[in-house]
Amino acid sequence: AIPFSVTSIERSAFYGCSNLTKIFIPNSITSIGPYAFCHCNKLRKIDIPSSVTSIEFYAFSDCFSLTEVHLPSSIDLIDEYTFNSCESLKKIKIPSSVKTIDSYAFYKCIALEEIDFQKKSSLRSFGYISFYECSALKKVIFPSSVVAIGGSSFSKCVQLKKIQIGNSVKFIGSNAFNECNSLSVVEVPPSVTYFGADPFDSTTLIVND
Repeated sequence: AIPFSVTSIERSAFYGCSNLTKIFIPNSITSIGPYAFCHCNKLRKIDIPSSVTSIEFYAFSDCFSLTEVHLPSSIDLIDEYTFNSCESLKKIKIPSSVKTIDSYAFYKCIALEEIDFQKKSSLRSFGYISFYECSALKKVIFPSSVVAIGGSSFSKCVQLKKIQIGNSVKFIGSNAFNECNSLSVVEVPPSVTYFGADPFDSTTLIVND
């Protein structure tokens, strides 16, 4: 266990601890640094206390056995590559405090079936390739606060059948839903003012506007 005297988990603190299966993070911790738990291949569950306000890039990347994550409502950013290739993660709850899901945040989370956006979401943007190749994901109901859906953010989500885009979205980036082979119908709200190249390429999509 991490003692209560510790206030931050620094860069690469537990990097590559391949036999670590669980860890208690005390509420004295305010930040989790880059690569802190990267390549902890047997880590199954992580409960991040509300004292934490910052989780930096690659913090839990390549935690292949991670099935359960609790994110606190004290963070406003899910940084680049935070949960990259967490191949066993099936569900994630996005706290209402989060404003940005950055590039590659959930890249190749191939078991991810559900994204649960909490009520009164503050989420504004999805970064480039943020949910790329989340091949088990079946639907995405975007919060009404979302303004931008970045390029290739949901590319190769091959089981994605339903997306609901809110009336605040202005930007849909290039290849945003490229190769979402199961996606057949989507309603694009009149708020959208920018489409990147081929946002729905290689789908059987009928676009209603």
